[in-house]
Amino acid sequence: MKNKDLKYEVTEEKVWIPLKDGTKLAATLYRPKSEKKFPAILQYLPYRKDDSSAVPSKKSHHYFAERGYVGARVDIRGTGSSEGMAENEYVLQEQLDGYEVVEWLAAQEWCTGKVGMWGQSYGGCNPVHLASHNPPSLKAIAPIHFFDDGYTDGDHFEGGCLSKMGLGYYGMMMLAMNGLPPDPSYFEAEAGRWEEMWRKRLEEYVPWVLAWFDHQTLDDFWRVQSLRPDYDAIKCPVLMIGGWGDHFRNSVFRMLEHLTVPKKAIVGPWVHSPPDIAYPGPNIDYFHELLRWWDYWLKGIDNGVMDEPPLAVYVQRNREPHMFADFAEGYWKYEKGWPLEDGMETTYYLHSHGILAEESPTAEHETCDQYQYRPDTGVMGNIWFSQACSLGQEQSLDEAFSLTYTSELLGEDLEILGFPQVKLFAASSAENTTFVVKLTEVNPEGQSNLITYGVLNASHRNSHEDPEALEPGRVYELDIEMAAVSWVFKKGHRIRVSVSSSHWPILWPLPEPAVNQVYRDKAHRSKIVLPIVSPRELSQEPVFMEPVHKPTPNVKAEPVGKPSIKIIRDTINEETIVEVVSPRRVSTLTDRQLTCTRSGAIQQARVSTKDPALASLSVESLFELQYDSGLNVSALGKGVVSSNRKQFFIHLDLNIEVNGEPYFKKSWLKTVPRNFV
Repeated sequence: MKNKDLKYEVTEEKVWIPLKDGTKLAATLYRPKSEKKFPAILQYLPYRKDDSSAVPSKKSHHYFAERGYVGARVDIRGTGSSEGMAENEYVLQEQLDGYEVVEWLAAQEWCTGKVGMWGQSYGGCNPVHLASHNPPSLKAIAPIHFFDDGYTDGDHFEGGCLSKMGLGYYGMMMLAMNGLPPDPSYFEAEAGRWEEMWRKRLEEYVPWVLAWFDHQTLDDFWRVQSLRPDYDAIKCPVLMIGGWGDHFRNSVFRMLEHLTVPKKAIVGPWVHSPPDIAYPGPNIDYFHELLRWWDYWLKGIDNGVMDEPPLAVYVQRNREPHMFADFAEGYWKYEKGWPLEDGMETTYYLHSHGILAEESPTAEHETCDQYQYRPDTGVMGNIWFSQACSLGQEQSLDEAFSLTYTSELLGEDLEILGFPQVKLFAASSAENTTFVVKLTEVNPEGQSNLITYGVLNASHRNSHEDPEALEPGRVYELDIEMAAVSWVFKKGHRIRVSVSSSHWPILWPLPEPAVNQVYRDKAHRSKIVLPIVSPRELSQEPVFMEPVHKPTPNVKAEPVGKPSIKIIRDTINEETIVEVVSPRRVSTLTDRQLTCTRSGAIQQARVSTKDPALASLSVESLFELQYDSGLNVSALGKGVVSSNRKQFFIHLDLNIEVNGEPYFKKSWLKTVPRNFV
């Protein structure tokens, strides 16, 4: 015992978890050095526990094991060191395997029979999926930066539009990562089985990204990885953590509203990264919050965690419009529940001359504003790279190719919390087009700061299952829900709404050139409805501990810098190019002399400003493993996705080298018809 906070020494043990079908999953157990029984806390994901994600695994599981929990980090079937084949992400087999893992942990002699589950991103979605199957021993979960709807809120589609940068970052990263071998230490007693298992996996592997193009609308492929709308399926308590800069934040509020179990949520200003290191600050010691949750639900310690209001949010008052802003001005507060008991709404209507006002339009005849669809609009929004995403930049460049509607100076602060709702009466010259609506705050200097946005592929106006073409020239009533947000518009600032038809490079541009109209007369009252928080005294405020950054046991990691992000206008070829080069990441596991190198992803997204059908995304992702035995393995994944008016073209390459010599190579070519995307 080193001090009063660190109660136990920690041992690490690699084990196999047997499944009913004979497959074995690779697990690392982080156990307190004691004869006592402890609850287990599970992380279950495909990001290779023994090398590429060993650093965060060690950091988190040592923390909880020192405090009286057994941490279990398990590689999903067909990934990392686990046996079998990974059919795709979040599939039913993966969920059923996870059910067995939970019950196996609960049955071990060192376990009290109670299991919790947590994780971030993929590791945050899996607790939600597993909890919906109700393993008897799963007593509480804590998902972080997760989604409840795999179609609308995952990395694949948004508002019925194909996710371009999510496709590149996640799809191509997994192409390379899934080509790496199992950890040799699991096979020391079985000569030859290590390479046999690796070879079989390489030969049978089908890149996950290929299937996504076969499911361009909402169908059972996506429903399997979605909790929504069956929230009653979850029977155990849920602690959720989200961030205003994260693209998964909507799920927190939907689950708060619809779950019928004990529930809590913390939403800070962060992007898709752990809350103790994510930007913008302030950061919190989220391990401490998880520990309080586990102590209450897995150990029965009445520490007051459930006496606090269920929702803690960081209210943003300002944030520098910079990709990597360090800090968001604001404050923490509690809310008694969700939806807000005293929540109100304020409606602003779109008027002529770019005016946004609370008065309703009065013109009897049809009046509209018109703009031309420019497919590279959106470059000042957030951009994905290998670890997270950037924040939005100052919006003037995008607004130059958008319709903008701006309010008068605000006479007092205006606080919003929730989902702004937009109703557009709109028409297009095309049979399909996208409508992108952004909400910004304009300061006295004229800078426009992105607050939130909403997207609708107009062919999805009635459903995501069955898209319908537009009748060119016909006026449609379109409902667009913007992403959830907490923000205070300051006195003396202005509110702005902008409308365009592209959110590139986040979303793949639709192929038809278009001239679009937004109507704003008495019969067509285009508007935005803001969820207003009524002024009130804060009787209790959340208090979070500041992060404590300690060295991770047996790990040497080089500092990771920021990516290089370039926006290039090629005026000769009439293209706009966004190039993202992620920083190189290097870590060494000193207890076994394994060096893991990831060169991140090099992404280049291109779109023709002359013909929006001509777009492409090229990505390279490299992983290298250097073992103390002298074995060196590298996996290079390359992918190019391009489009014309009618089709997508996918070309993927996986190249494996061992000790600098070619070991395995495979290519995949696929052409898929565009289905309203």
